[in-house]
Parts: sequence; C-alpha cells; structure tokens
Amino acid sequence: MSYSMDYCQTRFSPEQQGYMRYVATNSRSWIANEQPPSSGRISSTVSSVNPVVASDVSSEQVAIRWSPVPGATYYHVEVRRSGFLRDYITADTFIFISGLQPNTSYNINVAPRNERDFCAGYRTAVITTGGPLKAIARVKRMGCTIGARVEISAWNGTPVYVYRWRGKTNWQVDSVFCGVESGWQVFVVRDANGDSVLVPVYVHPDSTGSIISGMEKNHEHEELCTVNMLYRDASWFVESNCQISRVDLYTIDGRLISSTTPIKPDNQLSITIPSPESESLLIARITFAGGEIKSVKFTTNRPNR
Repeated sequence: MSYSMDYCQTRFSPEQQGYMRYVATNSRSWIANEQPPSSGRISSTVSSVNPVVASDVSSEQVAIRWSPVPGATYYHVEVRRSGFLRDYITADTFIFISGLQPNTSYNINVAPRNERDFCAGYRTAVITTGGPLKAIARVKRMGCTIGARVEISAWNGTPVYVYRWRGKTNWQVDSVFCGVESGWQVFVVRDANGDSVLVPVYVHPDSTGSIISGMEKNHEHEELCTVNMLYRDASWFVESNCQISRVDLYTIDGRLISSTTPIKPDNQLSITIPSPESESLLIARITFAGGEIKSVKFTTNRPNR
C-alpha cells in the first residue's frame, strides 16, 4: 500500500481509499451509517496568544488566552522550554497552566483543531515567570525643589508595578517621589499580580535641611550613620558622617552618667566623662539630627591617641 507524502497527511492515496471502501462495505459496514464530520477544513490559525494582562503571569503559573478560530472545535496547547514539557486539549479559548518554575521563559504553542482537520499551524507566546517581588529605594540630594527625591526600583520578572508613599498618595505608576520629609518614610510597591512589598527609607537632613542620603534594600536597614570614639588632646570626641544632636553616656549596667547636646548639630562632639568613670567600659548612645539612634561600647582606659 502506498502512503501520502504530504507534510501533513490530509489526503489518502488511491490504494488507501480503495482499501477503506472495501473495509467499510464488508467487515465494518457499520461505518457507512455514521454521520460525516460537521466541521470542514480550518483555513487559519490562532491570531494571537498572550496573557490577557501581565497579572496573568506569576512565579509559578500563567493564564493564557487566545483568539477563537472559525471551524475549530478544540485547541491543542503545548508547553515547551528547552524541549517539549506537556500538552493540553481544551475547547475553551483560554487555559490555566501551573507548576512552572520561577524566573523561567516558556513557549506556549496553541493550534486550532476539529474532528476533520489536525494540521493547522501553531501560534506561540513567549512568557517569563516572575519571582519574589524585590524593591530598592534611593534618596538623592538634588532633584526636587523641596524635601527629598526618592527613587524606587522593583523587579521580579513581571514588568508592571505601581507605587505608593504610605499615607501620602494613591497608587501611581511613577516610581519617583518628591517632597519627602526627613525621618523614616514607608513606601509600598505592588506588582501586577497583586503582591506588595514595603520599602522603609530613612531620610535625614544636614544642617541646611537638604537631604544627604538614604537607602533601603530588601527590608534590611543599611547602616547610614557611622560612629568613631576618639581620644585626643586629653578629651573624648564622638565623630560621625551624620549630624550629631545628642550623646548620652551610660555605665554598662544602664546608669546614665552624662548628657551632651551641641548648640547646633555637628559631625563632631566633645563629651565629658565624670572622674569616677574615667577608667570604665561605657556605652555612648548617639542621637542624630535625623532621628536615628545608635549605641556603641568603648573603654575609657584605652584611649586612641
């Protein structure tokens, strides 16, 4: 028996047709009583295959939708990565695919089918799953007429985000905020899947009221202000890259022994240690002009010269 050599065998050779007629009129005569297929050839393929919105893609699943094709009674859906992974049959024009890997690209192929035509071509959508939502905020000295300029970057593979300065603005697509006051500020980032993350940022002013710097990464506050305890010219000094507004000295058991407040905030402050505590392990509690507080231990009987 000869075989058709078409790319997709939609036609039978004369020998095949003759054999099928013989079978249909003899051993399988019941075939002649079956109704012919109601569907004809499919003349087109799916025109578009895409998540209807970006929120249809998450870190583990995707909802794919496509345009209906005249004559199609069902659709064949393939999921591929480096090779074939799985396939589905559905009569709908959408499908929900789960069990995907985060931060991974997939090819989703969709082809129309009916009981007569199995050869219409595939249309492909390339999707990339997301990952856990992450965000970072930066505070800049310049860029706004008043207050700080805060710029937020977010990523997780789903490139649709909205931002909010908690208690100040509604959701917005612009990731830049002006007029941010000094102190702790909390921003919120939400992706198209509805997942959100808080981005707390510490904004602290210098002596003129302009913004120095600030950053927050993945919910872990960075060390914005550094402290050095220095001894020179027979005096103790607290030095920092931030403006110091107060220094309280405590004994190791928590007893307050002195407080020093400058006339105006400065990066260096001379402190006085009472005589009975001149050779002890002490705790300096430093309050900065922006409200941040840091405590450091130091030994007064081993000064740095």
